[in-house]
Amino acid sequence: MPDRREDETMTIFADLAFVVFGVVLFVFAEDMLFARRFGPITDGARSSETGGYAFRFLGLVFVAVGVAKLLGF
Repeated sequence: MPDRREDETMTIFADLAFVVFGVVLFVFAEDMLFARRFGPITDGARSSETGGYAFRFLGLVFVAVGVAKLLGF
């Protein structure tokens, strides 16, 4: 049976993974050319044509969730 400290360590790694994934999405948003029809802002347009707004928003959501989880909310 794992002790409580191991569980907390895994939770911290998972929360940090959320933050890192969100930062990667935000930074490389314009390079994601494979997504089409991702919400009303980019409907029918490639991510590079819209400045990657949808992926930047998604990245911010991941960062916000990861930080909130790290802070214990």
